[in-house]
Amino acid sequence: MSITYRNRGKCSWAAAAMTCAAFLTGVPAAWGQSTDPVRRVVPVHIDVATGGITVGNTVYPGKSPGMHLLALKRQPNQSHPDTPDLIQDATFLDAASANQFLADVLSTNPDAFLILNGVGNYGFDLSALAANLAKYGGNSDLPKVNGALSIVFIGSGGRNAGQALQRGGGSLNIDGSLAADSNGNYASFNSTLSGTTSPPTATSR
Repeated sequence: MSITYRNRGKCSWAAAAMTCAAFLTGVPAAWGQSTDPVRRVVPVHIDVATGGITVGNTVYPGKSPGMHLLALKRQPNQSHPDTPDLIQDATFLDAASANQFLADVLSTNPDAFLILNGVGNYGFDLSALAANLAKYGGNSDLPKVNGALSIVFIGSGGRNAGQALQRGGGSLNIDGSLAADSNGNYASFNSTLSGTTSPPTATSR
């Protein structure tokens, strides 16, 4: 078992999910930062070659291969409005530890925002995480995915099945933004694929 951990966790849907859309319906796409005292939109960059995830001004390095799990609080923090508060951040090479991360996050933060960036041969079937990812809005097709499929998954605790953003097997990075709902909590992810293809052979940061 190999874990990088910091405290502060042919697929039927793969082709269809290549075009990313809003995480929740009814939330318009938005870019940059708002002028509100608490920023209502925070930019996000997901690097599908390195496993890295950048949220606002904070970079969370990943590893290749590795299953990078990043859990964030949905409530903005006025002391650092450039990025949501971190719950947990870790990169895994075994399903048991990744599932423990997913369960632990929901036990303390039931509406946590989750970003998953799985890169390379991380050592287990993606289907091994299906039951826990369903609690973050995972698609019903996930239990059918055998093998370590490269995947980007973005959801939050308590969402219905299929409400998470899922993209499998893609080679383009994802750029997007977290947007807040009417209560000021981050509730959606609006995204596009970047125009740069990641290198075919991923290297670790």
